[in-house]
Amino acid sequence: MKKSNHFTPIPSDVFQDKVEDSYGFYESIPNLQYHAGTLSSKKNIVSHRLVMPYTAFVVVSYGEAKFSINNQHHHIQARGKPQCCLINVANESLFCRHLLQGQVVTKLTIRDIRPWLNKHLSKPQQQWLQYTADYQWQADDSTAKLLQKALHCLTNDSANPYSTQAGIEQLFTNEVLLVELLDKLWQGFCQHFFAVIDGSVALDKLHKTDKLSQLDKHSPPNPTMLTNLTGASCHVDGFEQAQLLTQLSQAWQNGCRDVDGLSEALTMSKRGLQRQLKKHLGITPQAWLIQKNMQFARQQLLVDGASIKEVAYRCGYTQVANFTQAFKRYYHTTPARYVARYRADE
Repeated sequence: MKKSNHFTPIPSDVFQDKVEDSYGFYESIPNLQYHAGTLSSKKNIVSHRLVMPYTAFVVVSYGEAKFSINNQHHHIQARGKPQCCLINVANESLFCRHLLQGQVVTKLTIRDIRPWLNKHLSKPQQQWLQYTADYQWQADDSTAKLLQKALHCLTNDSANPYSTQAGIEQLFTNEVLLVELLDKLWQGFCQHFFAVIDGSVALDKLHKTDKLSQLDKHSPPNPTMLTNLTGASCHVDGFEQAQLLTQLSQAWQNGCRDVDGLSEALTMSKRGLQRQLKKHLGITPQAWLIQKNMQFARQQLLVDGASIKEVAYRCGYTQVANFTQAFKRYYHTTPARYVARYRADE
């Protein structure tokens, strides 16, 4: 397990207005990312970012975590015991994090488990990955104990440098602990949402309870039905949102870098496009374009090594100065300083 030193930007002034008591980003075998610790906010903060499809476990040990995906609000709150949640984002989506002034939350996130799921689940068992949803249940005693141990090891892993014998022993101890926690979370998800993983089990249950009368072997069950059946909760986002984002992303990839181009590609008026984005994402077309351009710019600068001038052109800017200004508003630093800081942390 290693603690990541890479600067991961959030497109708001979160780092200036958030008190990070003991919160860190870690990587473990097999390249799973762990975000863990306690954080609080000095003021109300809302930060947006486009995310690619992913699947993650989030466990809130204390307090509550609020976020939205494509304008659908999600809420994870610890009530006596930690609250577990598996979040699946099926398509490129707008993720919005909500931090309230004075809010304190202790949580652990494991992402991205999607490659593991794709490798180990059969094709029929992967059908639910095509739907953006969150699935929540309360941790049992053994999961809660493992979580507390994991939070402790992740937020105190620098006590023994890994170059020492004690540090190496602690490294392997931590790895085993995290694998055990991941296994418990997966067991908890399967136990509460067996209808998602195995449609045949749910159909057998159907004849006894009649609570899953609309269940189809090839699609996830209605979340209300799952809540009634398991006592846990599930929320699934709508198809229209995913369809709109897919169309927008395709238009952008085809070269549409302004609102006129997007509306024409989606065969709707600019006002119609604005209404649709406001309804499904809660932002304007121009705001979506900024999200898309800036995250594309980050990829081009850091991963592909393109020059600032090249990136500005690819994002549709005719003047580098305008691109630099937009980048600074989004990431709170210039492209050159951003790249320099990233290279220094490698």
